[in-house]
Amino acid sequence: MYPNETSGLILVDSSHEDEIEPYRRYYGDSPEGDWVDGGDRIDIDATARALRRIARDLGDLPLAVVKAGRYEDVLTTRLWDRTQADLAGLSSNSVFVQATGGHFVMNDDPRVLLTAIGAVASSARSGDPLPSCERVLEGTDTCPGQTTN
Repeated sequence: MYPNETSGLILVDSSHEDEIEPYRRYYGDSPEGDWVDGGDRIDIDATARALRRIARDLGDLPLAVVKAGRYEDVLTTRLWDRTQADLAGLSSNSVFVQATGGHFVMNDDPRVLLTAIGAVASSARSGDPLPSCERVLEGTDTCPGQTTN
């Protein structure tokens, strides 16, 4: 909504609008399935409509998508992998990295988050494209699709 005030974006194990229906099927009417932020229930349908309308093309805005290393939710791993990769496609200037811990990347693997922030800030300042996942991480974590030994 504020492109003139946004220099870059980092998404950390973010939700995706394609997760809404599978969550509803899993939880049914249980309040456990409600999307909540800071204790406030989110109108997820309005959020999904807004995302589809305004946030599907970020142009060449520097974007880092940081995926947790372990999947810890009720959806299928296949859906999670696909939706996280899709988020990286929102910008033509993006990097998709995988942290080592679980969903709370900022606690489990803060180094990868700081590295992603640095890469996005550098790209935004210089106008240069983001480097590849391998160059951003320099062996500290893994890039999606890689395996660790």
